[in-house]
Amino acid sequence: MHRSVARKVLILGMADQVSGDDGVGRMVLHEIARRCSSPDVEVKESSVAGFSVIDEMAGYQRVIIVDAVRTRNGEPGSVYRLTANDCRATVHLSAPRVLKLATAIALAEKYGYQLPGSVEIYGIEVEDASSQGCSPRVQEAATKVVREIVDSLHVSPK
Repeated sequence: MHRSVARKVLILGMADQVSGDDGVGRMVLHEIARRCSSPDVEVKESSVAGFSVIDEMAGYQRVIIVDAVRTRNGEPGSVYRLTANDCRATVHLSAPRVLKLATAIALAEKYGYQLPGSVEIYGIEVEDASSQGCSPRVQEAATKVVREIVDSLHVSPK
């Protein structure tokens, strides 16, 4: 008898750009992939928003999403960590992709979509989305987020 088993963890690095502060989700994703190896962890780059991300989450027990954000009064390098529970409340971020994702998660729950048991969203406040490389404060925040996520995975380093 064949039984469908949920895959364990999906880490999505969101990025429209491949460089600069706006590419921080992609940068975090690649560093996590470099640091840990486990058949229970899949790392994937994505540039979709809203309900398309709900489809990406299907079949996983835990999903971690990392994205660049720009808030009204945010300090570059600040890290915002949201859970699916936070998405039920009003989100005060002005990052369109994060807002669409939060709305999609709230609607998916309301209408009975099967979501992972754990959904975590890390938003890293950007300084200069058009720069060639990551600004120092965003780089420092990305390093902290990588460490926090890798530590939470409880897998052997590469």
